[in-house]
Amino acid sequence: MGLDLYRHPSWDQYVADSNGLVQFVHSSFLDWVTELNFTAILDNGCFHHQAPDEDDIYLNRVKTLLEDQGIFVLGLYPSAEEESELSTVTTLPSGKYKRLFSVSGIKVLLESYGFNCYESGLVQSLNLD
Repeated sequence: MGLDLYRHPSWDQYVADSNGLVQFVHSSFLDWVTELNFTAILDNGCFHHQAPDEDDIYLNRVKTLLEDQGIFVLGLYPSAEEESELSTVTTLPSGKYKRLFSVSGIKVLLESYGFNCYESGLVQSLNLD
């Protein structure tokens, strides 16, 4: 299942190609109403746009949607240096937030919500030229 604020034009084709096994929901993560629980949640591009004062709401929402022993994978923008502070926040021209996280800072935050951090790493941008 995919969930996003932006309804991507290719969603219908993905659903058709999967014979209905793939589903997409056009909604805000925090506003989405469901009775489902998941074995895994991949956040690749959402949490780093949340307002810092919504961390509690967001991370508790993830916990309520995960099954016991569920896995939460979080893709974030890394800060340039390993800093002691949790994150730096920039407001983009669109009004969205862009937060850069230190590895130690995000680990402390996630563990404070009861998540166990098993692995972290940096993915380098690919230069496809």
